[in-house]
Amino acid sequence: MGAMTEVWLKPGERNEKPVFLFVEVDGEEALYTSVSDRDTYTTEEWRHYYGMLAQALAPWAYCCNCGKPLITDAEFTELAPNAHAVKRWRFCAVVHHGEIKAFYCWECAPPRSKRAFLLAKYADH
Repeated sequence: MGAMTEVWLKPGERNEKPVFLFVEVDGEEALYTSVSDRDTYTTEEWRHYYGMLAQALAPWAYCCNCGKPLITDAEFTELAPNAHAVKRWRFCAVVHHGEIKAFYCWECAPPRSKRAFLLAKYADH
């Protein structure tokens, strides 16, 4: 895992730095994945990934705690090529028995999720 980048990607360019999402599964300590899974994705692949993610977010468009929208239309439009927008759009998904039960914005995410996320983020520096 590495640092997030703020560089815009042109069509066909590849981004080698992962972007982090964090997930709590069945009450266990949070598990973390990156958009790129330590691989590289083209801008088109990012768009596909976030398209799927947006479908998953649809029923839980707001933070389950404070009610704040997790993502605006304008932010989503920026997401694929712009990791700076992704950086502003961190969230926590709580998964129980294979189903997403809740989403939280960064401010409302469980403290242990934030702590483990930050440790994972800086582990390779």
